[in-house]
Order: sequence, then structure tokens, then C-alpha cells
Amino acid sequence: ESDVQALAPAQALMAFNVNVLEAMREDCKPPIEVIGGHTHIWQRCYTGKRYIAFTDTSHGTGGDDAVTVLLDVATGFVVADVHSNVLSAEALALASVKLLEQYQSPLWAIEDNDRGIVTIHKAQALGYKRLYYRGEGKVGWHTNERTRLDLWEDLIEAVNQRLLTIPSAEGLAQL
Repeated sequence: ESDVQALAPAQALMAFNVNVLEAMREDCKPPIEVIGGHTHIWQRCYTGKRYIAFTDTSHGTGGDDAVTVLLDVATGFVVADVHSNVLSAEALALASVKLLEQYQSPLWAIEDNDRGIVTIHKAQALGYKRLYYRGEGKVGWHTNERTRLDLWEDLIEAVNQRLLTIPSAEGLAQL
């Protein structure tokens, strides 16, 4: 019936329950504010709420998306994001720090693979204090075969149980 349906993978090959993804589309809505064309806010910061942020950096050359997602810990609602495929690792860090400062500077886990280390170093240079450490002196989330499997299993469970609300149609399309 549509281009999206024609290009969608067969349901048997999908990691996520297609009915759940369809239901999640009902949660998508325009952001209440867009900053610089890449920062999207769906819900402003509320005192007493707890937030956490995660970043996947890209090369910023138009191929892969760079994303920082800001999540309400209690509700699983994505309150804001930085999402672009043309932001450099440094620009992603700068935009992310500006966003996270609006939300009481939550704990921020940045994937350290590839260009992510540049994002981490820029965040440190900008004075961001609440970076995630996976061990003594090891800043950032490191993705390898074991952690990738854990990450995907946890994400599949969270999506299929509707523990996350993703208001970004573009973000939801990544699934």
C-alpha cells in the first residue's frame, strides 16, 4: 500500500514485533522545539525527574546518523534528541552538551568506538562532568560482539514490551 511497506523487511526477519512498531507510530509527534535543525525537544526538563543520555557518533558525512538520545528514566520517554547525519563528532558533542545542560546534566554514555572517542574528548574539553565509565578510567560504552548482543537483546525486549516511547518518527524508523 505504500513505499514504506514495499521496502520493509519481511516480518520473519525483523528483530522487533511489527505490530508493536505500528502501535508505537501513534506516539510520534512533532517536537515542541527544534534547535539548529538537529536538536529536537518533545518535553522540557522537570525538576525531580531523572534523565539519562546515550550517544552513537557517526562520521558526519551523510551516511550514518549520529544520535544523542535523552531519556526520562522513570517513564522511558525520549524527551529530546540530537539527530543528524552531517554533524561532526565535535559538533555532536557541543550540541549534546548544550542540550544536556538544560536537563540537569544527566549521566551520559557515549559509545567509544571509532569517532565516539572524539565526541568523548570534546565533551571532556567542554567540561561535561557526568560521563559514563565502564570501568576504572575507561570512559564510554564500548561495543564489541558481546556487548552488541546484550544491547540488542535489551533493546528488543524494551521495544516489544513498550517500555520506551519514541516520539520521533525518524528515530522510530531506525528500528
